[in-house]
Amino acid sequence: MRYKLRVIIFLLLILFVLFDIIVVNANNLLDSDLDGVPDKDEIEIYFTDPYNKDTDKDGYNDWLELVSGFSPHNPEPIKLEDNDQDRDGLTDRMELNFHTNLLKADTDEDGHSDGDEIVNGYDPLQNKKVKLSK
Repeated sequence: MRYKLRVIIFLLLILFVLFDIIVVNANNLLDSDLDGVPDKDEIEIYFTDPYNKDTDKDGYNDWLELVSGFSPHNPEPIKLEDNDQDRDGLTDRMELNFHTNLLKADTDEDGHSDGDEIVNGYDPLQNKKVKLSK
């Protein structure tokens, strides 16, 4: 009986690993470090290292941290809504919502931090004074 249970668990584990590999590759986007986050997203959205599956070297891969709501930039177990990696006044969760750079305090390089621009109603992605639409 124990032998059969071990065989079933082993087969389920194999199926899980195979399914995980298929899901990671299902979108046909390059994922150099095989962490589940496509290189394009690591570079353009999350600003994580596309060649290192654990950007902050805390033992958890970037995908697992992101889907669990944790920062892939902070080795401490801190949620995206509690972390402000670039210290611009916007949490990492808000940076993702506004599509600003999590590692750069002034995404549009206009001399005003992303947080100040949001508080004052300006678009942090435009280096001209453009009001955010509601």
